[in-house]
Amino acid sequence: MAKKVRKAEVVSAFSTVPSEVLFDVFDAKRRTRRRPSLMYCGDDQDAKDVAASLIRDVGFEPVDAGPLRIARYLEPFSLAMAQLAYEGDEGPEIAYRIEHLGK
Repeated sequence: MAKKVRKAEVVSAFSTVPSEVLFDVFDAKRRTRRRPSLMYCGDDQDAKDVAASLIRDVGFEPVDAGPLRIARYLEPFSLAMAQLAYEGDEGPEIAYRIEHLGK
């Protein structure tokens, strides 16, 4: 997409969680301080700041994965999440959390 619309500032976000979990995360954001993570990436810092704000507003903890070229690595993670969500026994209301240990 970024190559098709050269002037657009593209950020990849929301591809790593099933859409079915969005309402649950939004509802839970008032009840818990431990938010699930959501990775995003892009080349333009202003666009990434907007994306991070939207991610936070929905109820996730934004995790900046780096430049837009990293989106190619998030895609297999998205497929793994889809496998867990739609082929697993628990259903699609799943999310992930990235913890920074030792800090």
